[in-house]
Amino acid sequence: MVMRLVTPLKVSFGQWLKLMRDRLDLPQAKIADALSVKAQTVSNWENGKSIPSLTPEQTRELCDLLQVNLNTLAKAYRGEVEIND
Repeated sequence: MVMRLVTPLKVSFGQWLKLMRDRLDLPQAKIADALSVKAQTVSNWENGKSIPSLTPEQTRELCDLLQVNLNTLAKAYRGEVEIND
């Protein structure tokens, strides 16, 4: 039996957002509509071209959409989320 060691990979906020969105089968347009931003803005977040500056209401809405708590969203924003492959 071969044992494989998995090294967690830290991801950026944009990478995490894309992973979460794909996992939940959410189109960028749905997130954009819920946050009252353009789909291009969500794309820019995912591509690392910009980072979100959200109101408390938008933050709560994003947590609800992605089915995460505020602590998880904050960790993702700081680039502290680790993904195992």
